[in-house]
Amino acid sequence: MAPLTAARGCVELADTQGFVNSFVYIFIGRSPRPPKKSRVYFHLGLLYAAFSIFKEPRMAVNFRDALRQSESSGNYGAVNRQGYTGAYQFGRDRLEDYIKETGESFSMEEFRQNPKLQERVQGWHERDIMKFIEANNLGEYYGKNIGGVKITPTALLGMAHLGGKSGMRLFLETAGQYNPSDAQGTSLSDYGRKFSGTPTVSRREGIEAVTVSQGPRSGDRLERAARALAGMDSSMVDPEMAAGIAAALRARRGS
Repeated sequence: MAPLTAARGCVELADTQGFVNSFVYIFIGRSPRPPKKSRVYFHLGLLYAAFSIFKEPRMAVNFRDALRQSESSGNYGAVNRQGYTGAYQFGRDRLEDYIKETGESFSMEEFRQNPKLQERVQGWHERDIMKFIEANNLGEYYGKNIGGVKITPTALLGMAHLGGKSGMRLFLETAGQYNPSDAQGTSLSDYGRKFSGTPTVSRREGIEAVTVSQGPRSGDRLERAARALAGMDSSMVDPEMAAGIAAALRARRGS
């Protein structure tokens, strides 16, 4: 068993069986103490689990890949009939919002010719949408089905990209009755459905991505990890990791 496979298996089983049972199942079997090599895998598993706990919030990289493909087939030099430009098809107004907030200056042509700039603008764009969602308590819609769209962070990112932040909010607050389409006939609900199930994974090298949280909250994972560690043989627990988890729990509880 490769170390990374063992580590991943450890964490995946932990979600359903608990950390202790997972480690026993994978590494210990009927033996009260695993062999040295298995203990190495065991600690790799703990390290992987700790990374999954503390890496939150996670990054919407797969969403961005899917959006780029949908908007321009991944073509950074694309310009459509309405003048929307680049891999993500930004209009002049949205780019002016970015310029105003960041102080950067560039022309539409410079933007078209610079993929790194386009990715930087897209990262800002995503973060700005998520701030809007948080500021307006729109996260309360997560998990609901509105206008045929299962509401997730990436569904809201997709709808806001197509129809603006206010348009996305109106879609939610009118139970999907506000559902305009763009010049190509694509509606807000179309984009919401398209990106609703887009997975979120870690930051990809060279691309700055938005932070969106899906699945178990970090606090839930911390509690589960702390309970699991408390039930283990102390000789098999990394003291620094246990101390780090305990410190994170104290900080979360405000103690």
